[in-house]
Amino acid sequence: MFELLRSIFQIDWDIFMAGAQSWLQGQSPYARLASPTFGNFGPGAFAYPPTALPWLALFVP
Repeated sequence: MFELLRSIFQIDWDIFMAGAQSWLQGQSPYARLASPTFGNFGPGAFAYPPTALPWLALFVP
């Protein structure tokens, strides 16, 4: 049960991290994103403004 809840709430964090990682690699964060936990997110999964990316990039390393 705990694993199910953790995976549900972890999806937002994975979208943030996948968006920031693709941006740091010179790709568009608004395209299809790769996630180690959930496979791939479809285009538009990262629906946050571009100003959020520099803050998210601080947590990627």
